[in-house]
Amino acid sequence: WWARRGEGAFLRGEPLPALEAESGVELLGVDSATPPLVSAAARALEATGAHRLRALGSIALHLCHVASGRLDAMLSLAACRSVDAAAGQLVVREVGGAVAFPDAGDGRLSASLDLAMRSRVVAARDHETLGVLLAELP
Repeated sequence: WWARRGEGAFLRGEPLPALEAESGVELLGVDSATPPLVSAAARALEATGAHRLRALGSIALHLCHVASGRLDAMLSLAACRSVDAAAGQLVVREVGGAVAFPDAGDGRLSASLDLAMRSRVVAARDHETLGVLLAELP
């Protein structure tokens, strides 16, 4: 996966199609899925309405799977450095998806690339789904 701002996102050299809004979350990617964090977030995860969870072990991979339509949405249960999500969030945004950094002080939709900045990451195929996930975050 790769993307260039304003030029789209690509997988294996082929352009990724724009994401389409759909109702509901079938597959939700969960990063930082350690048993204590998942246990603490269990009610919030259930409240998202997701039918199934996937833990891939990489925020960037989760973001790219959202951009490719393989996941409907993703969220990280623990804060990460914004630089760890920078490339993946661009891939999502270039296909029309939505990304938020709910712990960022200067607005939830963006985060500075300062190495000290840490936030959880939430992404979805559309802004409506993103709003549902943000409302349910623990």
